[in-house]
Amino acid sequence: MIMILSQELIEILSSISARTKNFDPGKHLFYQGDRVKSIFMVKQGLVELVRNPLDDDSIILQRASTDTVLAEASVYSTTYHCDAVGVGSSEVWAAHLAREIQNARYRSKILSRKMVTSRLMAG
Repeated sequence: MIMILSQELIEILSSISARTKNFDPGKHLFYQGDRVKSIFMVKQGLVELVRNPLDDDSIILQRASTDTVLAEASVYSTTYHCDAVGVGSSEVWAAHLAREIQNARYRSKILSRKMVTSRLMAG
């Protein structure tokens, strides 16, 4: 189900004007706690979503490669819950996060429900 939603989101994002950002290995695209202002898609390279607990080693939550939406769950949040770090030289596509994207994501989540009654209750 996540792959289906991601593909739909990629198609929506591809139709929106955006900027491309390049960054070097080890550099951060965003930090945990930063305000969510954009949604990102990896166009080239590899970006890891990493959480750094105070008492343990880093935890890699996602390894995003070409045409992968990065931190997709952030569409519903005001702040990022992890860091995004380039593993190699990376290029990402960034679109300002608009209410239309959030609404499209919400609608696709509702439509993915199997029962009509649960769709009606959610909408």
